[in-house]
Amino acid sequence: MPTPREKIARLTGDEYLLMHVFVDEVSRANVDAVLAFQEQGYEGVYVSLSKDYLSVSTALEQAGIELGRLRFVDAVSRMYGIAPVESPEVVYVDGPLSVDALIAAVASSLAGLVGEKRFVLLDSLTTLLLYNSPEATLAFNRTLKELLKKERAAGVIVVAYRDTRNKDLLRALEKDGGEIVSNDVAAA
Repeated sequence: MPTPREKIARLTGDEYLLMHVFVDEVSRANVDAVLAFQEQGYEGVYVSLSKDYLSVSTALEQAGIELGRLRFVDAVSRMYGIAPVESPEVVYVDGPLSVDALIAAVASSLAGLVGEKRFVLLDSLTTLLLYNSPEATLAFNRTLKELLKKERAAGVIVVAYRDTRNKDLLRALEKDGGEIVSNDVAAA
């Protein structure tokens, strides 16, 4: 069975994976995904619903990721009153409740990338589900999928779990056309 990293290496523009990850492994999985994309020559947009821009960018930089090839959408800082870092690489939205603002920020961030090989990583669809109904979360996923297709960008959408897997959510996401890959067995 291919690892998430191998699956990412095979993605082409307008394809996306749903990466099912144990909650304690989400940060590592996100770093591995960005590394896998950058190894393939991609530039990307990192959509953070779980950590602020400064925390995410510091962790990525420590892992050897080229931050100059990334744009960020931060949906955490404003919600928790964290002072924004003034940078052209980051767009701040009010929080995970602002799904329309999230999509608009992803679209504008994608437009700011110059390369043909582009990706979007959403660090936790599960976090979005904490703040929105299952229907709104699935609608957001469909809209993001349509944006990826329109912009010919690859994507990874992380679905985290703690004790039990959200089988209903996974079934609904698969029904929407997402291929689910798990990091349970695989390591980068």
